[in-house]
Amino acid sequence: MAEPPAAQCCPAAKAPRRRRRLRAVLLALGVYTLLCFGYSLIPERIPTPRLTQVTGFQTENTPVQAGAGSADITPPKELWGDLNLFGERGPITGIAQPIAARALAFSVAEGRRWLLIVSCELTFVTRELRQAVLDRLAQAGHDNLELLLVATHTHAAPGNYWRGKVGELICGRFSQPYFDHLLAGIGAASQQALSRTEPVVMSSGSAETSRLTKHMTRVDRGAERRFFCDESVQAMALRRTDGSLLAALVTFAAHPLALLHETEGQVAGDYPGELSRLIEARDPGAVALFLPGALGGVRATSPGNTEGYRSQPGRLGKVAMQADMLLEAITPLLAEKGRPPDRLAVATALVPLPAADPHFFPEARPFTGVRFLTGPLSWVANRVLDALLLPDEAIFQVVQVGDTTLLGVPADLSNTIGIRLKSWVDSANVWPLSHANGYDLGYVLDEDEYDLSGILKGGYDRLMDFCGRPAGPFTMRTLFALASSIGVKELGLPKSRPPYGPARPGGASSPRPAPGTGTSPTTSTVTGTRVTSSLNSNVLVWVKTAPTGSALGGTIPFRNMNSKRFAGPSPAEGLRPAGGASP
Repeated sequence: MAEPPAAQCCPAAKAPRRRRRLRAVLLALGVYTLLCFGYSLIPERIPTPRLTQVTGFQTENTPVQAGAGSADITPPKELWGDLNLFGERGPITGIAQPIAARALAFSVAEGRRWLLIVSCELTFVTRELRQAVLDRLAQAGHDNLELLLVATHTHAAPGNYWRGKVGELICGRFSQPYFDHLLAGIGAASQQALSRTEPVVMSSGSAETSRLTKHMTRVDRGAERRFFCDESVQAMALRRTDGSLLAALVTFAAHPLALLHETEGQVAGDYPGELSRLIEARDPGAVALFLPGALGGVRATSPGNTEGYRSQPGRLGKVAMQADMLLEAITPLLAEKGRPPDRLAVATALVPLPAADPHFFPEARPFTGVRFLTGPLSWVANRVLDALLLPDEAIFQVVQVGDTTLLGVPADLSNTIGIRLKSWVDSANVWPLSHANGYDLGYVLDEDEYDLSGILKGGYDRLMDFCGRPAGPFTMRTLFALASSIGVKELGLPKSRPPYGPARPGGASSPRPAPGTGTSPTTSTVTGTRVTSSLNSNVLVWVKTAPTGSALGGTIPFRNMNSKRFAGPSPAEGLRPAGGASP
């Protein structure tokens, strides 16, 4: 006999059903919490780099010739309506500064081996563009060539040459006509350089700047420490036998952001382009290439009021002051007497990348808070990103010209990692370079930078670090392996060399030194090899002076120097591939 309707709607009859649902929800939450806890305990593993398709060469005591060329890559007016500046969606409205591609070619073995360095006043370069340049030059008979293609990373250049979902999301709709225009300009500059080689003498060095850089997010108030900037500018001069300047290479580690969203749709090269034009105007016939340093997290700035500086309107005055100050710093370097470069070496490799792991939240394991609860979900999301959007491999490159070593990384390389590389690579002059041969890793951060507190303080950089916490050590391992393949070795430095300093009581950052009070470059001898460290005096600089590993130069009382947090592996121990051998 059926129950009456009143019995069916009785609250007492629904109670067991509610309890069953509650038990099911609590059970699911318990299982998910255990899953989160287990995921948080999984140790981070830094994959060993696998170098594939390795190409390159090295020569010793062989005559080296060089040639330079440049070409305009400013978009023609008929393309303006289809183009937009990086980070903007409106069409281009004009030209505030022309942009150019500049090339420097090195030839050895009577033209049988070539190294070509090309700097473009663009926000990014892509692997597709690099391959198109190589194909174009191969058709012209230059197939035995190694190419280092970099972007100055100006944020006021057209962005419509990156094909694919990620590129169009970041830079705007792809334009085949502008891609062809870029290719033609880069090809023309390269052909000029390759066809005009002549004997040269070379000089290279580093100089200090003051109040030209600042960190955008690198302040960890919870731990009372601040990450300092590498304020050095490095330059190389190549002179003809008659003493005239053939080419200059300059690298500086600071984002060109003065003109971001400030030009009302007009194209500009920012301070890198202005600096190149100043050098070329002072030395007619010379070509000046700007190579972006380890600029991750650091922006260019300038002291004082720049409104109307050099009669330039708006933010162009700030750009002009930045370029003038850099030119003043490198002028003595470019005037130094040089000698014929006695070594030319390059190693290029296609390297499979670690799994994707971009996120906003500080990553120190075991996870806590929001990062703890979203761990398994972020793992699933990262696998989807890996499969659909992010690249699986990237091009890394190491170049050595004379006593100068260039380390090319397809990413925004953290300024902190740049400081470490300058101390850890056994070369008189070390240039860590960002935006080289593509943009496949996003940001590459040092492991300690993941411990910055909060989401906004460093969150953008963590999100843009496509491969997560392992990206920094993985990148350094890869560079060491490539450098070793051409005879450039790493130094066994002390484990604890954190490139950040203490803060005043209360969490306020330590004051910057007054201009002119920084220490001079430190030169020491390490078993017959000269090691130069030219960094801000507030950065702890280690110089190995004895086989026992004693060190000089550290004057900042870092706290917890023996703690696990600061005791990261040195290159000699933790940054080598498995097996214990040097990379």
